[in-house]
Amino acid sequence: MVQSVEMLRSKTDRLIALAIKKGMRLDGRGRLILASGRAFSGALNTTKRKRFNLNVGKGTTVHLARVLCWLYHGPPPIGRRYDAEHKNQNPTDDRPKNLRWATRSVNVKNTAPYYHGPRPKLNKIQTKKILSSQSSIRQLAKQFCVGGATIGRVFHGQYSPVAKF
Repeated sequence: MVQSVEMLRSKTDRLIALAIKKGMRLDGRGRLILASGRAFSGALNTTKRKRFNLNVGKGTTVHLARVLCWLYHGPPPIGRRYDAEHKNQNPTDDRPKNLRWATRSVNVKNTAPYYHGPRPKLNKIQTKKILSSQSSIRQLAKQFCVGGATIGRVFHGQYSPVAKF
C-alpha cells in the first residue's frame, strides 16, 4: 500500500484499507473475496449500484465500485475527495478498465449527459389543457400518464413544463 492508513482522509477509505490488510482481495476471476474467504455476491440498490456492509470494527456501507477501484488501482490520491468513476457511466460495470479515480466535480460533469432522472413530463400545451379541464385529478393523471401530485402542482402554479417534446 502506498499510503499509511492514518494518512487517508475518509472513514470509508480507512475501513477499506483495514479490510484489505485483514485479507479482502480479488480472486483470479475478478470476484471480491471477503476476509472470511467467501465471495461477495451483493445486491443492487435503487440507484443500480452494488453496496455492502464493510465490517471492520464499526460497520459502514460502501459502494462496491470504490472497493474494487482500491483493489485494482490502489488507494485514491491524497488531496481532494476522489470517487470511483465508471468511464462508461454504467454503475453495474465494475471491470478494472472501466473504473478510475476522479474528483467529485469531474465525476459529476461526466455523469450529467447520461443522467435521466426526474424531469418535466408535461409540455406547455398539456399544462394549458389540464388547467382548462373540468376532469378530476385522478382522471387527468391517468390521461396524461403522470401522478396526481404532478397535476396538483400544475393547478397550484408550481410546475415548470418543458417547451416541446
